[in-house]
Amino acid sequence: MHGGASRAHMFGQANKMFQEMGNGSSTTDFDSGGPCGKPVSAGHDPALASSADNLHTSTMTIKTAAFLALVGMVLLTVLVTVDFIATLTGVLHDVVPAMALLRSLVHLFASFAVTVFFYVFHRAQT
Repeated sequence: MHGGASRAHMFGQANKMFQEMGNGSSTTDFDSGGPCGKPVSAGHDPALASSADNLHTSTMTIKTAAFLALVGMVLLTVLVTVDFIATLTGVLHDVVPAMALLRSLVHLFASFAVTVFFYVFHRAQT
């Protein structure tokens, strides 16, 4: 039980340090206040922002998120298309097995389908 006594001593020292910081609070427990022992007003959670005006993601709307996803998927679809063409060329020259063409075709179809989804989703946002 030596570890438990050590932890209790450590938390006691931390509480003492917070009280000595001169924040004007008389709290003696970590759970009795907000950050650094400052009292928390009723109905206010100190972990949450007070208003939506000062959030750093306030400009990220669903339309801009859909556009960002669409741009990423278009780039990925271009890369998958180039891979499909390289695999097709390899199959035609008997360098790559034919099953690789099926795998590449499935990847191309999936990438294209998600790109179309994000395009339609972006267009549907007002």
